[in-house]
Amino acid sequence: MAYNAVVGAHHDELVEEERQTAARKKNQDPGQDVGGGGQRKVGVPAEKGARAVFGDGAAEALKEVGRDEDQMAKRMGYRSYEDYLEKCKEYLGG
Repeated sequence: MAYNAVVGAHHDELVEEERQTAARKKNQDPGQDVGGGGQRKVGVPAEKGARAVFGDGAAEALKEVGRDEDQMAKRMGYRSYEDYLEKCKEYLGG
């Protein structure tokens, strides 16, 4: 509940910050994102992970509630995190 309130209240700021970060990193190799608990998220490039897309606060909030990106997206009614990002493309500047 607190996660939704914090992220929801700052969604526009998080999206704009990430859009600017993505523009700065455009020519860099994204590598791989690391999920909660230090486990590597296989097949999720860093440019699509919660930390890269929404910032450190969003990644920390997911870690605090014990969820990963897919669990968050499914809880919000999407099929997967990739589906969530696809639906949000217009807001993420992509």
